Amino acid sequence: MKTCRNKKGFSLAELLIVVAIIAVLSAVAIPIFTAQLSRSRLAANQANARSALAAVSTSYMTTEPTLSYDEIKQNANVIYYEYSTKDSTAAFVGITCDNCQYYIYDNGHFSTDISAWTVNTSAVSYAGGTSETLGSTVFTTWYIGLCINEFTYDGVQYHAGSVVAYYTSK
Repeated sequence: MKTCRNKKGFSLAELLIVVAIIAVLSAVAIPIFTAQLSRSRLAANQANARSALAAVSTSYMTTEPTLSYDEIKQNANVIYYEYSTKDSTAAFVGITCDNCQYYIYDNGHFSTDISAWTVNTSAVSYAGGTSETLGSTVFTTWYIGLCINEFTYDGVQYHAGSVVAYYTSK
């Protein structure tokens, strides 16, 4: 009987070791990749919110909106602007924000400090649906509420021209 002594292939043990090494590397890489993806979504949301603030500030200073008599009668303290990331423009919406789906909320208050946002900062749904986090979704439309008359809400004093809240929708 003739015995084949061909040693050109890998043994089963060598193949199992390679598969085990790949499994360990994958187990380490996937959580790192997921965390990095959340941080990149947060960075995109922060950049979009900063761009929205710059566009809204420019729009407010160059073409201050005129409120109707009915809106003034309602004692409007906040006016809303819409910013689209698709065309990078800001437009005056009015004294209500009917298209807002979420508001940015953190530590029991509206969160207006963009640099303090984290991947776990909430985008709370108005409709009572599921809330998102800023690390889970990149929002494409932003709404900014600007204070036009000084007022206090929930223990926070707002001054004319300051940002009251950030709102968003998908």
